[in-house]
Amino acid sequence: MAMRRFRNRSNALLTRRLTSPLSPPPPPNLLRRRRGGHHHHLAASYNPNPFREVSVPFSRGHSTKIPSSKSRLYASFFCTLIHIFLTCGRHAKAVDAFAAMRSRGIVPGLASWNRLIHLFNASGLVSQVRALYSEMIGCGVAPNVFAKNVVVHALCKSGDVSSALELLWSDSDVDTVTYNTVMWGFCRLGLVRDGFGLCSAMVRSGISLDSFTCNILVKGFCDIGMVEYAEWVLENLVSGGISRDVIALNVLIDGYCKRGDVSRGLELMDVMKGQGLLADIVSYNTLINGFCRAGDFVKANSLIEEISRISATQDGEGCRDLQANLITYTTLISSYCNNKSLDEAFSLYEEAVMSGFLPDAVTYGSIVNGLCKCSRLSEAGMLLERLRIWGSILIIFYLLL
Repeated sequence: MAMRRFRNRSNALLTRRLTSPLSPPPPPNLLRRRRGGHHHHLAASYNPNPFREVSVPFSRGHSTKIPSSKSRLYASFFCTLIHIFLTCGRHAKAVDAFAAMRSRGIVPGLASWNRLIHLFNASGLVSQVRALYSEMIGCGVAPNVFAKNVVVHALCKSGDVSSALELLWSDSDVDTVTYNTVMWGFCRLGLVRDGFGLCSAMVRSGISLDSFTCNILVKGFCDIGMVEYAEWVLENLVSGGISRDVIALNVLIDGYCKRGDVSRGLELMDVMKGQGLLADIVSYNTLINGFCRAGDFVKANSLIEEISRISATQDGEGCRDLQANLITYTTLISSYCNNKSLDEAFSLYEEAVMSGFLPDAVTYGSIVNGLCKCSRLSEAGMLLERLRIWGSILIIFYLLL
């Protein structure tokens, strides 16, 4: 008897929950009714989260169509949602959100397409960039040069330079950025001469070369060890009207230093000053690293002293806003540690701290490596333990902010 009253009370409670307007919708199998001898699920398509477990390809599947009057609003919503997913690293969700948008017949505007293509490319989803570009064309949206440049960059980044070159030749709506990107793709693969051959094609097409063209080629030839040829290319392009900048000269200095010809890199520094270019901290750091590799710590220290002297003067002797940074100190500290000159390394470490620089993992790793090389393992262990404690304190401090 008591069990029967309990069942009746439970059934009444369940009935009130199913009919209450404030309760969530019941599962589809609880809303069946017989009509014409067949069962119909009234909520068969019910889904509280349309983007959960969505795995729709880039195609127009069956889904609820959005009225044309609200298409722009929904396009903005979906594009924002995709942006959030990509920013949070949830790439699969971003792809699903795009598929859900297209399955509802929503066609974004050109600016939104460009934004989506750029975001997918920046997130490393190169294959999706090609799919988005094809989908955009299939929707009747004519791509502009920005969209083409992003696709070309994605293709070159994945090593598919042939497809990028095909896209370059197939359309006349290209610019200097398009050629520079394909040129960069060739240089990444070591095909610098093929990239250099695009310069003549740019001239024939009436597209001007710029400093980026020059820098890409100079770095490409330096990467394959042809530093003199890179310098010749720079001089010829500059004589043709392209402005020389400090980036190309820094690349040349780095190329000579990696080859062991640090004196030639130092000569280029003087050439830079003679041409009115402002040497920056990258120029000095590259030379300091080159001298450290050559074992010439005296010259490396003299460059640091020169940086301090120049930064202390108002005019800066042609080097405005030149300040040593953590890389400057870490480069020399690491070299001292590799040379087992720990006293000099610790002295430079204290100087860096007194100058307001907070050493990073590379700096401490170099010191630990030096201590281990000098068989001072107990001190290396104490330093690691201190770093572990400092790291815990920094994490707690960060969480309390």
